[in-house]
Amino acid sequence: MEETETVNDDDDDDDDDDVCSCRCRYGSFHVVNNFYSQWEMYAVGGSENPTINSEGNYYAAPNNPFFKEVTKRIADGGTKNVKGWKDWNWRSVGDIFDNGAYFVDSGAAANDAGLYAKATSFTARPANMVAVMTNDAGPLML
Repeated sequence: MEETETVNDDDDDDDDDDVCSCRCRYGSFHVVNNFYSQWEMYAVGGSENPTINSEGNYYAAPNNPFFKEVTKRIADGGTKNVKGWKDWNWRSVGDIFDNGAYFVDSGAAANDAGLYAKATSFTARPANMVAVMTNDAGPLML
């Protein structure tokens, strides 16, 4: 069973400032060629021991010094204990980190291609191309 959720971590009512982050539960996920900025709790979060392959993303941390970490392991009352997160397989490959952003790898070695094969959906473009690829991305304005 694979499930992914988009979580809005911004509680204010200004729609222009809403920040959606990736939250992964159960299974394998390829987080690829995205632009993340201005997150408050996390840019990539997970619970229930997901395998996460972050590849070719651009992470621009907010100015707040308490919100620089890209990743967050979440205890949501499920079957997996978040205290064992160091065994969860999360890796960052070819990502760009700006303004102090950082990704906390865990689990198997990042070069374990066999383990991350299920968490690779297609070949990622280089992270330095993300701004051009996502320039017109966002909610449809009517």
